[in-house]
Amino acid sequence: MKKTVCIVLAMSLAATMGLAACDSHEHKSSAARYSTTPTEHWKLCDECREVIEEGPHTDADNNGKCDICGYSMDTSHTHTPHQGYESDADGHWKSCTECGTELEWGPHTDADGDGKCDLCEYTMKTPHTHTPTQGYESDANGHWKNCSGCEERLEEGPHSDTDGDGKCNVCGYTMSTGDNPDYEFSDEITAQNTAFYKDYSDEEKALYYTLWEETTSVSIKVDISGYELAKINEAFMSGDPVKQDTYRKCDLTITVNGEDYRFEEVGVRMRGNTSRREFCDGEGQIYAFIHLRFAFDETFDGSDYAPGSWASELYHDWSNDAEGRAARDDRTFATMKKCYYKWNKNYDQTFIREVYANRMFRAYGILAPHITLTQLSLKQKSGMESLGVGGLYETIDKQFIKRNFDKANKGGDLYKCTYTGMGPADLADPRNYGIGDEHTYALKTNDDPADPDYNNHKYLLAFLDALSTPNTEEFTAKIENLMDMDYFARFEAVNYLLGNPDCIRNNSNNYYLYFTPAGKTYLIPYDYDRCLGVTFEYDPDGTGMTAPGPYDGPVNQTYNRLYEKTIWQGGVEKYRLLYKSKLETVLGGEWFTAKHFQTIYEAYKATYSALAQPSQTIREQCRGSVDSNSLVFSERGRNMTVEKYMTAKRQTAERGI
Repeated sequence: MKKTVCIVLAMSLAATMGLAACDSHEHKSSAARYSTTPTEHWKLCDECREVIEEGPHTDADNNGKCDICGYSMDTSHTHTPHQGYESDADGHWKSCTECGTELEWGPHTDADGDGKCDLCEYTMKTPHTHTPTQGYESDANGHWKNCSGCEERLEEGPHSDTDGDGKCNVCGYTMSTGDNPDYEFSDEITAQNTAFYKDYSDEEKALYYTLWEETTSVSIKVDISGYELAKINEAFMSGDPVKQDTYRKCDLTITVNGEDYRFEEVGVRMRGNTSRREFCDGEGQIYAFIHLRFAFDETFDGSDYAPGSWASELYHDWSNDAEGRAARDDRTFATMKKCYYKWNKNYDQTFIREVYANRMFRAYGILAPHITLTQLSLKQKSGMESLGVGGLYETIDKQFIKRNFDKANKGGDLYKCTYTGMGPADLADPRNYGIGDEHTYALKTNDDPADPDYNNHKYLLAFLDALSTPNTEEFTAKIENLMDMDYFARFEAVNYLLGNPDCIRNNSNNYYLYFTPAGKTYLIPYDYDRCLGVTFEYDPDGTGMTAPGPYDGPVNQTYNRLYEKTIWQGGVEKYRLLYKSKLETVLGGEWFTAKHFQTIYEAYKATYSALAQPSQTIREQCRGSVDSNSLVFSERGRNMTVEKYMTAKRQTAERGI
């Protein structure tokens, strides 16, 4: 599958980027405008000056201007150019003596090298050949050489450490050695660990980057039998966690900007905690919406599929196809082995509050999974039926850790921390940890019995031990060795302003802890579908979380020990001051403004507004459980508006600090 996808994407990129049949380089033009004649337009390649992007004028919308270059196609008179050229830094032209239309526009050229345009004599910037300095300059993100004659960066690239000595092979920059490094993650759609991609093609890497952009169109078709849907429903009704987490089979087609990526025998199951529900009849005809989790790497030959098990009919015998099994176990989409889909169950009519929340976390250097929107269609008796628009989520798993931590700091312990039947993840009770989602602290790595660190919880226990230390001086020494407190202060500044009542601060729920092999601790947020004023069916403080101050305790009375020891009343003063400074930074930035939210909202709305509502068949089938009329893009609806929330929250925060 991976090979097929890569070939298709490479062809698509070539077509999109306009690759010409030149053996030496890719034709590109930085010209701001097209060169024109009364009948056609073109640009010149910056490097070889070959004519590119050439074509006749077209006026499909009949506005009197070329749709591509803007040339006036007014036929009411014949354009007569002035004798002399007009010019600016981009190029030169002649104006029509009657209507002022720009004619004969073209870029400046200086074939004789005298610093002036050969046609209009515009004084151009004196050209020079870039000459790199001898040594590299560098920072944590990469290295480069400066041009000795201008400010241009040359030979720029990311650090690489193929020999594992902790230094860049190219520039010698000292990279992380694993000794408690402090990370600051980027809001850009990229990976902290560039070496992660060595096992993937450039096309699949590019697909990962493209997938999360607000201008990217994504749709998913789930081709699944009614029998398999009914079995997923049966698993939920059984109350058996093993059955509920057992993947059933489907075929997936994921379409990204018009390109189809098809996968056969993908694992699919219900996803969620309190959101799980009965959703279909015995023939798989749905009458409610659910969240879905997909596994591209499911091999269907584990103990859940063994003879006599509940899902034994799905067993795949790979005994004569070791190569095929290895390929399936390694199968990915956009470098991801798993992903999941959530329907808009809180009727956020902007559709993007959770998308925005995770982007805001990353904008301030916090590691958070990527989210975007997607249309999802599901196979029913009537055919493939649209469920409208929901969210497509990057999964926090081993792949996620590999993608975001360098060689020395991957391979640590990742815990999913949730409020389970065993209690809240308040970092005060160390008893509820282990392998399996029934645990409050569920270990997601080092869960293979063959692993020497199998089910080893030494880092979690050390962290909990530090938080139970009563002496302030001893506590600060321990916690600063185990956690980057600047990272935590940034995390909480964003977290507080987002106002999620079901987060680590307010309910000791919905977060991950990652411990590097050196024991350094990082918080990773997830499930922020109740933020920025989402109040539908749950508003614990009655104000949409706008009233609690920056140092107030939790709205749900589940006191988290990390917060008690650091930033709440009675916490260590230097951590409270650090948090205050980060809160001021976020309040002063663009991310906590309705204007910035609106920009991203409008981009998503332009792509998905026509797809937001379910099909008529699904609307009728789910009439009693889904309010389809609220599944439309709108700044208003069944929740507080983002602008109203941000205004009230800002006032509370500024009073509090």
